[in-house]
Amino acid sequence: MVKHFLFLILFISAMFSQSLDSAISNVMGSSEYIAKKKFINVIFSDKDSYFDGSRVDYKKVIGKLRSEGLISLAKNSKNLKVSFVTKNGNPQLFVKLIRDTLSTLGFSDIDTIKSSKSGGRFVWIVSLGDNYMLDPLLFITELEKKSVYANRIKRYTATNWSYELDSSNAVLIPQKLPFGDILKLKKTLLAYWVNIEGSKKVQIQSSRYNSWHPYVVVYDKNLKIISTVSKDKVAQKLKLNIPQDGMYLKIDDFYTIKNIKDGLAIYIEERR
Repeated sequence: MVKHFLFLILFISAMFSQSLDSAISNVMGSSEYIAKKKFINVIFSDKDSYFDGSRVDYKKVIGKLRSEGLISLAKNSKNLKVSFVTKNGNPQLFVKLIRDTLSTLGFSDIDTIKSSKSGGRFVWIVSLGDNYMLDPLLFITELEKKSVYANRIKRYTATNWSYELDSSNAVLIPQKLPFGDILKLKKTLLAYWVNIEGSKKVQIQSSRYNSWHPYVVVYDKNLKIISTVSKDKVAQKLKLNIPQDGMYLKIDDFYTIKNIKDGLAIYIEERR
């Protein structure tokens, strides 16, 4: 019985070691990994610390590789191609999450090369054009703020990467606005997105300097539309009752966001 137990421990330890070695090789590239294997074994001797449960902690792995000078990115790239893969998330939510994260990191030229869905697996391949390189450490750090985690990162070439991501618990907008306060939403070039989880009612107030024609959409956590309010006439105030499964609110103008010149004010009432 003891022998079986020891064998199981050794087997699990070997599997974890193989998984970590594979992750490092994928991020560095196989030729670089093989060339520096001895040094890698030394600096990653405490293998258990590079796991979060059974998942490789890519943030720690890439951070360690970078601090030891074992991974570098080109200052700029031509025709950067990146594949994003998820097996357990809603495709519409997944694409918006990735787009928003890339936008946060300064990428605005995002062109779809291909998208496909087979069973529960969704693949979105994009080109980021002639730009600076996508920093994998910054990228996954931003994703983790939205409860999206890397299952596998693969570097095929300097300008061709793949990210397999766990988005099963993804949150599009992690930060919720406080309940019971009148909050100012500043002027924006895009529609407003607000996390309204746990809310019962929402009131939106427009400035007299605006010409706001309300176009407001309530979504559930998977970006399925629950309700829409659309008006082709100028309004100063809009009140909404939020269904229990309401998660996100998109606030726009029926014609153009430019009509909201002076921002908006919003009041969110908590569901009790």
